[in-house]
Amino acid sequence: MLNGDILTDLDFAGLYKKHLDSNAEITIAAYSKRVKIDLGVLETDRNLRCANTSKSRSTR
Repeated sequence: MLNGDILTDLDFAGLYKKHLDSNAEITIAAYSKRVKIDLGVLETDRNLRCANTSKSRSTR
């Protein structure tokens, strides 16, 4: 799933290959940016696996 208003140079073929090679159930493409948000937060561990989700707060 991808928002229709996203402009990206993401290598979708590479992302798909990594997804298949990892045998993951899901794959999320994201980048780090410090912003004040009104939505939930997705936190990852050092292996870029989802470690936590939380409600709104200022984070990176």
